[in-house]
Amino acid sequence: MNIKNIILPLFGASEFNLSNLSQTNIVISKIKNYINNKKVNLLLESDVPARLQKILLDNISSINVGLVYDLGNASFSGYDLLKDIMILKDHIKLIHIKDKNNKGLNVSLGKGIVDFSKFKDGIYLLNPNVNFTLETARGNNPQEEQNSNFNFIKEIIN
Repeated sequence: MNIKNIILPLFGASEFNLSNLSQTNIVISKIKNYINNKKVNLLLESDVPARLQKILLDNISSINVGLVYDLGNASFSGYDLLKDIMILKDHIKLIHIKDKNNKGLNVSLGKGIVDFSKFKDGIYLLNPNVNFTLETARGNNPQEEQNSNFNFIKEIIN
């Protein structure tokens, strides 16, 4: 099937914290061992603070295990994008590009709470092979919304 990334969402009941970090490490290490020679990445997506994510990834220590960093979720959680990118830069393999309003709903890029200037400042710290996925609002005219969001992010990453 030529799958390159498997995303493991660690939210709600599967969210990790300091008290269950070693258990989480054991489970992810088992998955890591399974995918080790398969040219597949296991990407963890979580809303826990960047320092805790870094502890987990440093303990796992595998080039096949990395992070999905979601701009909208991180901003809604109150995190500083630039500080997070500085902490997680060696582990981020995929970025979900989206914007959210203060109620947590997806909105057009640049119309919500995401500080894209901090993302722009941090993007140069990332590995050039990091992938991006637009997880944007569709709006009433999805084609127009898509073009607007694409042009918005193109200005940032160029």
